[in-house]
Amino acid sequence: MHRYAYLLLLLLPAATLAQDQKPAQTATICFYRAHRFEGAALKPPVVVDEVEVAHLHNGDAVQVTVNAGSHKLHSNDKSTGIELDAKPGQTYFVRVDIKTGGWKGHGQVTLIDPQEGKYEFSQQKLSVSRDLTSKSAAGGESAKAPGSATTSADSTAPPQ
Repeated sequence: MHRYAYLLLLLLPAATLAQDQKPAQTATICFYRAHRFEGAALKPPVVVDEVEVAHLHNGDAVQVTVNAGSHKLHSNDKSTGIELDAKPGQTYFVRVDIKTGGWKGHGQVTLIDPQEGKYEFSQQKLSVSRDLTSKSAAGGESAKAPGSATTSADSTAPPQ
Protein backbone atom coordinates (compact mmCIF):
# COMPACT_ATOMS: atom_id res chain seq x y z
CA MET A 1 0.00 0.00 0.00
CA HIS A 2 2.81 2.39 0.84
CA ARG A 3 4.43 1.67 -2.53
CA TYR A 4 1.35 2.93 -4.38
CA ALA A 5 1.15 6.08 -2.29
CA TYR A 6 4.85 6.72 -2.88
CA LEU A 7 4.45 6.12 -6.62
CA LEU A 8 1.47 8.49 -6.70
CA LEU A 9 3.51 11.20 -5.00
CA LEU A 10 6.27 10.76 -7.58
CA LEU A 11 3.92 11.00 -10.57
CA LEU A 12 1.76 13.89 -9.33
CA PRO A 13 4.30 16.68 -10.10
CA ALA A 14 4.88 15.29 -13.61
CA ALA A 15 1.13 15.28 -14.31
CA THR A 16 0.80 18.86 -13.01
CA LEU A 17 3.71 20.00 -15.19
CA ALA A 18 2.12 18.47 -18.30
CA GLN A 19 -1.13 20.35 -17.64
CA ASP A 20 0.68 23.67 -17.21
CA GLN A 21 2.28 23.51 -20.67
CA LYS A 22 0.23 25.53 -23.15
CA PRO A 23 -0.11 24.88 -26.88
CA ALA A 24 1.67 27.14 -29.35
CA GLN A 25 0.98 30.81 -28.69
CA THR A 26 -1.13 32.57 -31.32
CA ALA A 27 -2.08 36.09 -32.38
CA THR A 28 -5.08 37.39 -34.32
CA ILE A 29 -4.95 39.64 -37.37
CA CYS A 30 -8.22 41.37 -38.30
CA PHE A 31 -8.37 42.64 -41.89
CA TYR A 32 -11.24 44.90 -42.89
CA ARG A 33 -12.37 47.10 -45.75
CA ALA A 34 -14.62 50.00 -44.84
CA HIS A 35 -17.73 50.46 -46.96
CA ARG A 36 -16.94 53.21 -49.51
CA PHE A 37 -18.27 54.20 -52.91
CA GLU A 38 -14.81 54.45 -54.50
CA GLY A 39 -13.74 51.06 -55.86
CA ALA A 40 -16.89 49.36 -54.60
CA ALA A 41 -16.78 46.69 -57.33
CA LEU A 42 -13.15 45.71 -56.64
CA LYS A 43 -12.29 42.72 -54.43
CA PRO A 44 -8.62 42.98 -53.43
CA PRO A 45 -6.99 39.85 -52.00
CA VAL A 46 -5.64 39.53 -48.46
CA VAL A 47 -2.32 37.67 -48.35
CA VAL A 48 -0.55 36.41 -45.20
CA ASP A 49 2.88 34.84 -45.68
CA GLU A 50 2.14 34.25 -49.38
CA VAL A 51 -1.13 32.42 -48.58
CA GLU A 52 -4.18 34.08 -50.13
CA VAL A 53 -6.67 34.19 -47.26
CA ALA A 54 -9.69 35.85 -48.91
CA HIS A 55 -10.90 38.59 -51.24
CA LEU A 56 -12.42 41.58 -49.44
CA HIS A 57 -15.68 42.87 -50.83
CA ASN A 58 -16.81 46.37 -49.96
CA GLY A 59 -17.62 46.39 -46.20
CA ASP A 60 -16.16 42.92 -45.46
CA ALA A 61 -13.89 41.75 -42.66
CA VAL A 62 -11.60 38.73 -42.25
CA GLN A 63 -10.16 37.36 -39.01
CA VAL A 64 -6.94 35.30 -39.26
CA THR A 65 -5.27 33.35 -36.45
CA VAL A 66 -1.49 32.99 -36.84
CA ASN A 67 1.39 31.68 -34.76
CA ALA A 68 3.29 34.33 -32.84
CA GLY A 69 6.31 35.61 -34.74
CA SER A 70 7.15 37.41 -37.97
CA HIS A 71 4.55 37.58 -40.76
CA LYS A 72 4.35 39.38 -44.12
CA LEU A 73 0.99 40.91 -45.00
CA HIS A 74 -0.04 42.50 -48.29
CA SER A 75 -2.76 42.82 -50.87
CA ASN A 76 -2.36 43.21 -54.64
CA ASP A 77 -0.48 46.50 -54.12
CA LYS A 78 2.77 44.93 -52.93
CA SER A 79 4.39 48.33 -52.33
CA THR A 80 2.29 48.73 -49.16
CA GLY A 81 3.11 45.43 -47.46
CA ILE A 82 3.54 45.11 -43.70
CA GLU A 83 6.11 43.06 -41.83
CA LEU A 84 4.38 42.26 -38.55
CA ASP A 85 6.06 40.79 -35.47
CA ALA A 86 2.97 39.22 -33.88
CA LYS A 87 3.07 38.85 -30.10
CA PRO A 88 1.20 35.98 -28.38
CA GLY A 89 -2.35 36.88 -27.37
CA GLN A 90 -2.36 40.20 -29.27
CA THR A 91 -4.90 41.34 -31.86
CA TYR A 92 -3.79 43.47 -34.80
CA PHE A 93 -6.06 45.47 -37.11
CA VAL A 94 -5.20 46.01 -40.79
CA ARG A 95 -7.36 48.23 -42.99
CA VAL A 96 -7.45 47.55 -46.73
CA ASP A 97 -8.13 50.69 -48.78
CA ILE A 98 -8.46 51.04 -52.54
CA LYS A 99 -5.50 52.89 -54.02
CA THR A 100 -6.23 54.27 -57.48
CA GLY A 101 -4.04 53.00 -60.29
CA GLY A 102 -3.56 53.55 -64.01
CA TRP A 103 -6.22 51.08 -65.15
CA LYS A 104 -7.48 49.51 -61.98
CA GLY A 105 -7.39 50.15 -58.22
CA HIS A 106 -5.28 48.06 -55.87
CA GLY A 107 -5.63 47.03 -52.24
CA GLN A 108 -3.41 49.09 -49.94
CA VAL A 109 -2.83 47.70 -46.41
CA THR A 110 -2.35 49.89 -43.32
CA LEU A 111 -1.73 48.78 -39.74
CA ILE A 112 -4.27 50.62 -37.57
CA ASP A 113 -4.17 51.65 -33.89
CA PRO A 114 -5.98 48.93 -31.84
CA GLN A 115 -8.62 51.28 -30.41
CA GLU A 116 -9.58 52.70 -33.81
CA GLY A 117 -9.25 49.34 -35.55
CA LYS A 118 -11.49 47.52 -33.06
CA TYR A 119 -14.30 50.02 -33.67
CA GLU A 120 -13.93 50.08 -37.47
CA PHE A 121 -13.65 46.26 -37.62
CA SER A 122 -16.87 45.89 -35.62
CA GLN A 123 -18.72 48.02 -38.20
CA GLN A 124 -17.96 45.57 -41.04
CA LYS A 125 -19.47 42.19 -41.92
CA LEU A 126 -17.23 39.29 -40.83
CA SER A 127 -17.12 37.04 -43.88
CA VAL A 128 -14.23 34.66 -43.12
CA SER A 129 -12.36 33.33 -40.08
CA ARG A 130 -9.17 31.47 -40.92
CA ASP A 131 -6.66 29.56 -38.83
CA LEU A 132 -3.15 29.53 -40.29
CA THR A 133 -1.47 28.07 -37.21
CA SER A 134 -1.00 24.58 -38.67
CA LYS A 135 1.06 23.82 -41.74
CA SER A 136 -1.75 21.71 -43.20
CA ALA A 137 -4.11 24.71 -43.21
CA ALA A 138 -1.59 26.86 -45.06
CA GLY A 139 -0.67 24.09 -47.47
CA GLY A 140 -4.28 23.23 -48.25
CA GLU A 141 -5.18 26.82 -49.04
CA SER A 142 -2.21 27.52 -51.28
CA ALA A 143 -3.40 24.69 -53.51
CA LYS A 144 -6.69 26.51 -54.14
CA ALA A 145 -7.06 28.33 -57.40
CA PRO A 146 -6.54 32.10 -57.07
CA GLY A 147 -9.79 33.99 -57.24
CA SER A 148 -11.87 31.09 -55.94
CA ALA A 149 -14.61 32.06 -53.54
CA THR A 150 -13.76 31.65 -49.86
CA THR A 151 -16.52 31.46 -47.28
CA SER A 152 -16.64 30.91 -43.56
CA ALA A 153 -17.57 27.28 -44.26
CA ASP A 154 -14.18 26.81 -45.97
CA SER A 155 -12.39 27.86 -42.79
CA THR A 156 -13.82 24.98 -40.78
CA ALA A 157 -13.62 22.31 -43.47
CA PRO A 158 -10.50 20.13 -43.53
CA PRO A 159 -8.13 20.63 -46.47
CA GLN A 160 -8.96 18.44 -49.45
